Amino acid sequence: MLIRTMRAWIALFLVFCLPVLGWAQRINSDALFAEARQAARAGDRQRARALCQQILDAKPAYHEVRVYLGRLYAWDKQYDAAWEQLSRVLSERPDYKEALSALTDVALWSGRYADGLRVVDQALRYYPNEDEFLIKKARLLIKLGNPKEAARQLIYVLERNPSHPEALKWLHSVRSSARLNKFSLYYVADVFDRGTRAYGPWHLVSAELSRRLPFGSVFLRTNYAHRKFGTTPKEGFQFEMDAYPKIARGIYFYLNGGYSSSSVFPDTRLGGEFYLSVGHGFEASAGLRYLNFGSSDVTIYTGTIGKYYKSFWFSVRPFVTPKNAGTSFSMQFLIRWYFGNADSYVTLSSGAGSTPVEVDTQAELQRLNSQKLGLNWQHLYRGGTIVKLGASYEYEEFRPNEFGKRYTFTVSLQQRF
Repeated sequence: MLIRTMRAWIALFLVFCLPVLGWAQRINSDALFAEARQAARAGDRQRARALCQQILDAKPAYHEVRVYLGRLYAWDKQYDAAWEQLSRVLSERPDYKEALSALTDVALWSGRYADGLRVVDQALRYYPNEDEFLIKKARLLIKLGNPKEAARQLIYVLERNPSHPEALKWLHSVRSSARLNKFSLYYVADVFDRGTRAYGPWHLVSAELSRRLPFGSVFLRTNYAHRKFGTTPKEGFQFEMDAYPKIARGIYFYLNGGYSSSSVFPDTRLGGEFYLSVGHGFEASAGLRYLNFGSSDVTIYTGTIGKYYKSFWFSVRPFVTPKNAGTSFSMQFLIRWYFGNADSYVTLSSGAGSTPVEVDTQAELQRLNSQKLGLNWQHLYRGGTIVKLGASYEYEEFRPNEFGKRYTFTVSLQQRF
């Protein structure tokens, strides 16, 4: 009888107390999760990950926490760890929407585009009309070199929501990138202030045709210059060709060749530069420029160290020119902010030193020192039209103890077709 009574009391305890204990555990896990999110917002993602792991040790099936842990890893570029956490959620819940979304983001960020396409196709089996997944599929298809199918996905979104801003943005980008040819017109004016010395102005007009080919882009350009050196005007033409051959992913060259029979340009110009993406948004390059003016020539060594961060590009470029009188040196600093796409940006540049960034005449090589500040704006419009405006100010020492100011204005109109 006593044993039977004790069993009854134990059963009663289990019926009434275990749900309370489970509720208390849930409250504790939710409190820890809130603390983890707060730590992440404060920038302490390491503590946020530790708190998430503490929750998951006690409740491995708390999928919301595991998805958040996966995103924490992804935000710190620990993509393999993020993939592992999110894949575990999907192995238990293949239709878990947040995990599907997060894993697609990881695929886009880490370059696992083919894997990402499989994930987004899985998402669309459960959510066939979800704009988020349709747009992410389009982005993955763009990365995989299938712009036509990407456009089809985006058009499907816009048929139901014609003003969807992200779909419009990516469709505009796809259609622009599908135009392989581009015709460009450039005008550059240099105005000089050298006190009582008459000098300038300089005018440069360029017409350029380019095409994207499977191995890289090729540019053909004709330049016409009308420049006054003192009171003596000179004019002439120059013909140039640029190429950007791709060797492998993240590795490419810049090649340049030019010829002119006019003294206003170098007789011959050659250039080459090797570019390498070194990971984590960094890019480095090294190269040279060679110019022959008939009676003299010069070689300029250059390179870059650059970093992509969110919508910004930061770079430093040195210029080193060996001369008989010694080696001259310059530095150029650049900050570029991209808005909307790769062809729309604002660039702030500055430089200082004795080697000019752009060399078209022997007079520019004779400068002793300069400081420069410039601002450029470029925007891609619908229909493949690109407009660029720029201005810069330069304070230069053109002869020993003789200083002047130089104002440069640039206008460019480009059309893709």
